[in-house]
Amino acid sequence: MKIENKEHNFVKDGPFIIAEVGIAKGSIIDNSMIVIRRPGHGIQPKDRQVLLGSKVTKDIKAEEVIKWEYIENNILGFYNIIENVKKYNIKRLFYASSSSVYGENTNFPLKEKQKISPKNMYALSKKINEEISSIFNKYYQVKMTGLRFFTVYGDWGRPDMMMVKFIDSYYKKKLFKLFNFGKHVRDFTYVGDVVDILYLLLKVHKKLPNNDIFNICSNDPINLEKIIQFMNNNGINPKVKKVTLQKADILKTHGDNKKILKYVRFKKFTNWKEALKKTIAWYQQNMI
Repeated sequence: MKIENKEHNFVKDGPFIIAEVGIAKGSIIDNSMIVIRRPGHGIQPKDRQVLLGSKVTKDIKAEEVIKWEYIENNILGFYNIIENVKKYNIKRLFYASSSSVYGENTNFPLKEKQKISPKNMYALSKKINEEISSIFNKYYQVKMTGLRFFTVYGDWGRPDMMMVKFIDSYYKKKLFKLFNFGKHVRDFTYVGDVVDILYLLLKVHKKLPNNDIFNICSNDPINLEKIIQFMNNNGINPKVKKVTLQKADILKTHGDNKKILKYVRFKKFTNWKEALKKTIAWYQQNMI
């Protein structure tokens, strides 16, 4: 993906810039496709930041535990981005890691300082991102902030993620495969809350450590069966086939968010039932 700031309509909000972003087809594994242009308006380089993440992946099925795609995009592509951060003297990089780096760690709620043990190649690629970031911070003084996202869902969500996929299966009359017979537990985090937290995090960027990791989660794990029952009660009833656990999948995620809340003082996470109703309404209004 090529990301290039346009030369107009930049809005300075406090210590950072909200900018229009142009997107062109390409790949971050091609270093020539990565362009970071600085806006004008007399804003000094020390005030500039960039928020980027490596490529997201689809659900990790057993036959996809090891794929070149994860290495190519999430490692080589990430390295290209971070090299350009150094080249253009970007003072801080916020990048997307993942809750999957914890693997089957069961010391809930999971804290950032706990041991991470990736269970699949996707999670390993994110662990490597964190290690690359530490090296660049140590030797090139690039400030790095890694964000371990926990099952983000909601409006304009990825079509392969459970909630949107369940809704989509109903309206398109497709069979929905429920892995592990619905016994998974996930720390679902509403996208609206994630946006608010990131906004607040950017505003306090000068107070952040030079290199650190934060869980981005609601600290409120929910069983998938409970989610499905709620959607059934709200008219979303696709045909469901319950199947066994995928080898590469994680049984439960539950993150501790005390660390991030010390910095952003986020007041209240959206109730999951309210957020799920919003997600259903969004789909009905935009995807049918």
